[in-house]
Amino acid sequence: GSMCLFDVSYWLSIGKIERSLVSCPVTPAFYPLFQSIEDFSDILHLDNGENEFDRFEKPGEILLRTFFRMRDQLWIYLKETKYEFVQATSFLCFDETGFIVQWIWFKKALHLIDKNFHADATIINSRARQKLDALVCTIDRALLGGVGSIEISADIVWKRCGHPLMPSKPHLFETINKIQMTCAECSILSESQFNSLAPTDSDPLYLKTLIDQRHPLLFLDLVHKQELLESLSMAYWSSTDELRGQAGEKGSIGGHLSLVVCKRVEEAKVQFETKWKEFQIDSNISTVENLMDVEVLEQLRSEVGSDQNKVEEDLQEDMMKRFSLLQIAPLIEFWLIHKEWKIINQLSSDFWTSLHSPESRKFLACSARDFVRVGLASPGWQIGDLRPFQTLIWAFESTESTESLRYLLKCLIPTILHNAFNHLWRNTFNDLCKISMRLESPHQWSNNTVTKREQEPSLESSVGPTRMLEHVRTDTVLKLIGPEFSTSIFGPKRAHYLTIENHNAREYQAKEVISQLSTFRIDERKSCFPVEVLHLFLNTIEAIQDFFPKNSFVLVKQLLLDIRELPKEKVLELCDLLNQCNYSRFRGCLESLVHPLVDSLVAVRNSNEQASISLSWVYIGLLRSHLLAPQTPIDPGQKPLAKVKQLNRRLSCVQSTVSAYRLDSGIRSGDFSPTGPMLDIWTAEATKMLEKISNQEKKIVVRGESSPSFIDLFREVRGFWKAVATPSVVLKIVDALMFPNNQSQGVDDALKREENWQITTSSFCQMLKGRYTCYDDVIIPFIMAVQCIQRGLRELKDLALKSKLSSSDSLLADMLRFPFQVNNDHKVCHRQALVALSRVGKGDAENMKQCKLNLALSLLSRIGLQRRVYKSLDPEIVRYCRSVLSGLLESWVAHTKGEPQNSTDDEEQERLYREQFPDHNKEFLVFMESQEDEISHDGSDNFGDNDDENIVPTEVSSIGLSDDHISIIYDLYLEVFTDVSKFDMDLARMRVFKLLYSA
Repeated sequence: GSMCLFDVSYWLSIGKIERSLVSCPVTPAFYPLFQSIEDFSDILHLDNGENEFDRFEKPGEILLRTFFRMRDQLWIYLKETKYEFVQATSFLCFDETGFIVQWIWFKKALHLIDKNFHADATIINSRARQKLDALVCTIDRALLGGVGSIEISADIVWKRCGHPLMPSKPHLFETINKIQMTCAECSILSESQFNSLAPTDSDPLYLKTLIDQRHPLLFLDLVHKQELLESLSMAYWSSTDELRGQAGEKGSIGGHLSLVVCKRVEEAKVQFETKWKEFQIDSNISTVENLMDVEVLEQLRSEVGSDQNKVEEDLQEDMMKRFSLLQIAPLIEFWLIHKEWKIINQLSSDFWTSLHSPESRKFLACSARDFVRVGLASPGWQIGDLRPFQTLIWAFESTESTESLRYLLKCLIPTILHNAFNHLWRNTFNDLCKISMRLESPHQWSNNTVTKREQEPSLESSVGPTRMLEHVRTDTVLKLIGPEFSTSIFGPKRAHYLTIENHNAREYQAKEVISQLSTFRIDERKSCFPVEVLHLFLNTIEAIQDFFPKNSFVLVKQLLLDIRELPKEKVLELCDLLNQCNYSRFRGCLESLVHPLVDSLVAVRNSNEQASISLSWVYIGLLRSHLLAPQTPIDPGQKPLAKVKQLNRRLSCVQSTVSAYRLDSGIRSGDFSPTGPMLDIWTAEATKMLEKISNQEKKIVVRGESSPSFIDLFREVRGFWKAVATPSVVLKIVDALMFPNNQSQGVDDALKREENWQITTSSFCQMLKGRYTCYDDVIIPFIMAVQCIQRGLRELKDLALKSKLSSSDSLLADMLRFPFQVNNDHKVCHRQALVALSRVGKGDAENMKQCKLNLALSLLSRIGLQRRVYKSLDPEIVRYCRSVLSGLLESWVAHTKGEPQNSTDDEEQERLYREQFPDHNKEFLVFMESQEDEISHDGSDNFGDNDDENIVPTEVSSIGLSDDHISIIYDLYLEVFTDVSKFDMDLARMRVFKLLYSA
């Protein structure tokens, strides 16, 4: 039958129920808990002979009464709640939400007893109290899954730091979620292949791929995107309290608007589908009934006229123009990310200083408006990521008070930072090969055959925040137009840059490139003070300011804001103030996280080193993830509902007590409206509870029925935090990156550990966002903190990579710079470059061969240009050139000898082609060798045999040289060893630049 929780615990304690029948880990401890509470209460009771109401005004008596009341409320809850023996719907086999609320209230009352009677050893050190503490820890461990204890103010940082607000009703959340899904479908960045930390082997994105997917990029206009953004922003405004006091009864506005906008998007998709079907010719139709002779076709053409042809041409050209914009999306996306972080920097600074200033609001509104306008025009940017900025624009343009704006920013900044971190890792320019640079007309013939595309090699090595320090826009332009000018440098030409079909689209694309490069300028700034880190630190301190001594927060805030100018003694004063915090979770990480964070911020001020900036990101991420990880298995959105239920129960008891008091007074004296101190206390308590109920009802968030259990989210986050994001694990990686062993193996091991940590963390965060979207208010602040760690570690990895570079690597990097200048040590530079070139990795890997070939050609091109500028070359440099050419010749001969005799169809066609158009490579090689011999014997006799010891033949193991390669080698040979009558310096410089870039 049904039994209450307390009865089950009692029957277990006396052995009337088998322990195997009770799966709840908490229930067995209830009866022993109340036994120990009673023993502890006997110690707390004072002289029972006195009238307890006479001593009620004493502070100790108030605390005692609160403790006993919380004990009684917990007992009433256990007596009224039924235990679920079969088909339990919660992990505790009863309503754990109400129990955890009552349990936290009871622990708060117990904490106040400790605080008030801490000097009384007979109470604090009593055996009853020790037994009570042991049982409290047992229940805490059972609730948390084995380790730790429930904090009495566990979610205070989450509540006061600010978090995304969620709609209070499930249908409102479904409305927002529907618009967000529609917005995500409009961006290519939602595809898994653009996640830099989870790379896939998928083919590049082609126009045909978008057509097969019926991707919205092919038919959505700017108007549709604007409507989606406004409807999403309106849905948040009408269903949450981001703009305080303005939500009201507007919840239905967002729902109706979303239906209209999503319907328009579907209509645009249907129209595109219809046009595409009309554009295509079904090649599978081959029945006799559909055969037409020439006369019928001529008649159809005259009936249709030129309008149909015009529609087809417009559709074809429109799709090619849209895809051409996608090809240059990295240009505008690179600017957008720079602009996004610039706005975040400004918001972080103004939040604590000048948010009240009209000029500051106007500047932020203009910046956000430009960002939103360009973001909507970008083909790759996600529309949903612009929503917080649109809300900010509305707020800045209104007459919101400073406090309202600060509240709004607290709600929006976690989401803004989360999206900004995502953009560093998921974008179109981390790997420029993910979008094909082909621009081909879509095929009119419909068939089921799939053309297998050859995967292009990825050349970008750095992703994430370090990628923002590279010349991304230069890479994009060269990736786009490079193959048109030099097939030998960028590989065999598989598609032409400019054709008759794509001429208009390429012209449109070129104009956009020029416009974007001239309009969207980027301030190339080196390392600067991390204002965002300072804001997050201040935000955390502000959340726990009640745990500092009175007025201490104001002083801490001022010292942190002035940390860039603080003298050493003020820094020590700041650390002393932080040490005075009484919040246990904050105090637990003072030495490991808080003090190192302050030291890193001070180090940034002193030296402005990138390492200090990266460390500050790591420490603030560890600190906030430590404080923002859920500490209780209770949903913050459901916790207010549980509080309301318990408060209503307590209110009902108070009201019953007041009614009984008045009835007793009426029966005794006839006064049914008596007055007295106790009645005033009960009335005040009832009024206070009604106010609490009203406040808690505003915070209730009802999750949908299909939402996953919060306990699963709690266990996932807690398990990840303990295993992966705990300070001990992360700081070991930091130490490995900053202080590796002297051997290169130590650096490689540190780099590998960082890479594995990044992949694990990225997969976990992606899983959280995909599975627990309805808990965005909980997971986004935590994920954002983890992303701070990711950014800091990746920047430290980049610094470790730079320190790993050997002298030969640095020399090669210097040799590949353009433009370059020849100094007095150019002979030594070229000599060392040859030695470094000979030490580039050994082996037959194709990419290693290509690497050495590109390095050799770039070295020859530099020497050739130097020959034309200075009219002569040092004989020693001539010997260097001979070494390079000899190595190329030997590798080509080895490759030619190793070719198999049996030829394929392609090789047979090549042989027939060469018979008709002979190749004079052999004659060229013979001529080259003879010229080398002449030069080596003319003017170079002053070099002894000892000089050859330092000249290492640049041998590339068995590589085939294409006709284009041999043509370039021949041109370079002529530039070095002969006097060319016609020489174009500009073309030579372009070739040097391309060869250096390719290398």
